[in-house]
Amino acid sequence: MCIRDRLLTDLFLLAEPKLEAVATELRANAALFGEGLQLVNVLKDRRDDLADGRSFVPSSVEPAELFALARQDLVHAAHYVEALVRSGASEGTVAFTALPLRLACETLDRIESDGPGAKLSRERVLQIYAELTAERRR
Repeated sequence: MCIRDRLLTDLFLLAEPKLEAVATELRANAALFGEGLQLVNVLKDRRDDLADGRSFVPSSVEPAELFALARQDLVHAAHYVEALVRSGASEGTVAFTALPLRLACETLDRIESDGPGAKLSRERVLQIYAELTAERRR
């Protein structure tokens, strides 16, 4: 598990003791959450990275495998966010995790349909933020 993923989870647990009930679940999904976000970035930037002589993926790995792994990881990320919601995490903690998850899922769809380099418009990012905010108020 990446130290960053452990650190964020541990900070959430320290700040909100009621999350202890889902601590095992959070810790089990934290690294895959981080990996999923990173894979989306790798897929998004793949064309530019290759043009610059960089590759963060072995050439033997097909893009379809990366998309499948990213989607699988983002399912774990969704479980992480759901555990936060279920345990009564603060609105800020939920938003801090739900927004990058939602952005990653939609970006992955965009990359898959439009190819590397595809990204969400600023307007769409703002719309996703507004949707999440409205969902949390319900």
